[in-house]
Amino acid sequence: MPSLSLAASSVVLTLTVLPLTTPFDDDAIAPDTFALFDYDAERPLDIQEVGSEPFDGYDIIDLTYASPMGGRVPAYLYMPHDEGPKAGMLLMHGMPGDRSNGAPLARQYVEAGAVVLAISAPWARSASPVPISFTPQDRANQIQLIQDLRRGVDLLLTFPWVDKERLGYVGISYGGAMGGLLAGVEHRIKAYVLGVGDGGLLAHMTSPGDVVPPAGVSEEQWNRWVSDMDPIEPVRFVAHAAPSELLPERTQGRTRSGGGRGGVPGRGQRAEDRAVVSRWARHDGRALGRAGALALRADRHRSQTVPIARRAFGRRLLSPDARPAGENRVLLPKRRVLAAARGMTPSKS
Repeated sequence: MPSLSLAASSVVLTLTVLPLTTPFDDDAIAPDTFALFDYDAERPLDIQEVGSEPFDGYDIIDLTYASPMGGRVPAYLYMPHDEGPKAGMLLMHGMPGDRSNGAPLARQYVEAGAVVLAISAPWARSASPVPISFTPQDRANQIQLIQDLRRGVDLLLTFPWVDKERLGYVGISYGGAMGGLLAGVEHRIKAYVLGVGDGGLLAHMTSPGDVVPPAGVSEEQWNRWVSDMDPIEPVRFVAHAAPSELLPERTQGRTRSGGGRGGVPGRGQRAEDRAVVSRWARHDGRALGRAGALALRADRHRSQTVPIARRAFGRRLLSPDARPAGENRVLLPKRRVLAAARGMTPSKS
């Protein structure tokens, strides 16, 4: 099993600013575009356990499940040992990266009593990952990721101790951007923490200071790529997130920007940060609840992604007071926890 021990450190991520005139200023989404992210929920998840590793108070299970678009979704499942109904959480990594990158966050959540599922993006599943290829594969990967995350919700809900009223999502950087898209189509998740997520891949590649088209990409290839990615740009979907709650957030300290923008270590780029947050707020519309509005206040701009996520889910999902009245308490087995997901009775040994 690959090592999951990642040293806890400050997160250094890329912030981008959306241009005032972009191809996705119109938030209208065609019904057939929404349909791209639908899948057959009746098909078996076909969960296959690769291995597991016990820790004090929880297990980390290396598993795969069937992707609706083909192939297998590699994931780590963090399962607490203690009894009682649990919050369920999806954790999505940045770019580049994979399911291992969220280990420090996942450990905090599982130690707080949540069942956490961290998956690898489709482009991260090959031996030589290519996050952005400027080919139709980028569009296919993004659609597949959203379907795979929705199947991840299905997987969490196969466990009888996961409370369907306490489902959350935490995405960092690329994961934060993709969380905006997921929020527009997956409303079983009650709260989304979008850590320094920009408007999507198209917004990321067309920020001020970027060279368009990028080096090595012809104008014809670029135009095809923009045409492919524009309809599924995450910033289009955040206005459709209601009733889910969104909490956009940035990290403290260093802001590193590529494409000649030149981040200032220790300072960040406050005007640009506010522009990104304002853009999210404008597209968020009715989806932004009171706590989400508080997250947009200037005095929260310097807070860390980890604490805001912990505060958000501590209030909404992890609190014992949030447990449904009369919920049956179950004892989680320390071994073979996937038995329940396969329709078997969990072992009590």
